[in-house]
Amino acid sequence: MKKSLLLLLLKYWHIISGRVHFQKIVFLLIKNYSFKTNYEFKPYRFGPYCQAIQEDIKELVKHGYIHEEARNNNHYYQITKYGEQYLLEKSISKLDEQVIQELHFRLGHFSSSQLVSYVYSHYPEYTIYSEVKGKFFKPQNSLRDFTPADALLKEKMVHSPVFIDWIKKETEASCKRLGISSEPKTMETNDFQIGELYFSLLKLIFKEEIITKAYEILKSLTSNNSKEVSSINKTIITTLEAIEDILMLLQEGALLGIYLELSNWVRNNLGKLREKLVLYEVDISSNTVSQIEVFVKNVSIFLEDTDRLFPST
Repeated sequence: MKKSLLLLLLKYWHIISGRVHFQKIVFLLIKNYSFKTNYEFKPYRFGPYCQAIQEDIKELVKHGYIHEEARNNNHYYQITKYGEQYLLEKSISKLDEQVIQELHFRLGHFSSSQLVSYVYSHYPEYTIYSEVKGKFFKPQNSLRDFTPADALLKEKMVHSPVFIDWIKKETEASCKRLGISSEPKTMETNDFQIGELYFSLLKLIFKEEIITKAYEILKSLTSNNSKEVSSINKTIITTLEAIEDILMLLQEGALLGIYLELSNWVRNNLGKLREKLVLYEVDISSNTVSQIEVFVKNVSIFLEDTDRLFPST
């Protein structure tokens, strides 16, 4: 499982910039989710360090599963097509993959220095031999930053829940088992109430498909400071904010007119995003273009799902 774990992390991070960065990601995965490995960390020059991780990375590079590139006194790691095939052939549990998705959602946008600072602040016992402690160690109160793995099980999370058919089947099966109605109630004033289960599934799509993809895009574009790319970033961020408003309205109950105004605004934003892709495609990588296209698709599916809650749409 150890080698699969390293490849699975690279699958979600796409690029990990530096040995220290790689070490800290694995460290937080083990510490916060009780991930079962034989990796043992000890305080070292740059905080928690495990020699076995470097040896496993070296072996995966040697066999072509990881691509390593040394540039500007740093090492950059990416999973290769052979590494992706290796993962397909291994039996990886859904829970393991969901935990790594959760970790990436929370820390995937952190730079190396931000990640080191986070580790130093939350695990000071690993900084006693650090050569950079004065730069990164900032004591703070203990906070609950992670969702425990057992909580993920209770949420009954699944990988890539993007289709309305899955939502419908899952909702009906759960509601039948619980003996409750699966249909949202429409009121005479066009207000509505949405079942807690149905709403949690909509939130799951937002978290797993929309936010995760948005963070991947924003991370891919961080090195490009052009005006065009900044415009794409702004459009994505404002789209996320509008969808959050929609979720809040769904939870509290809202007038149809308010929902239509917000959903139409999001659809207009998606149109602008498509236009910008055509105009600025040469300025961004093909991988980022693909990520944006998936983001647009997932937001569109989310809107289709919410439209079904309103009989008049």
